[in-house]
Amino acid sequence: MENALEKKRGTYLGFFKEGIVDAFFNKNLYEEKKSSYYYKLGYQFGSFLEIKLKEREEENERWSTG
Repeated sequence: MENALEKKRGTYLGFFKEGIVDAFFNKNLYEEKKSSYYYKLGYQFGSFLEIKLKEREEENERWSTG
């Protein structure tokens, strides 16, 4: 059984995960959630990961074609 703290954490983590998904797949902030601090953190983290993933892919392409 979840207590109040576990429910609150679940909500925060849910917003964080939704921010990551929106950064990767939707490429924009969801208007109704952009006021959530944890959603914004997730969105920023997702954007960071996407940039790093693209950099790594470009690096791998250079090594494989070079």
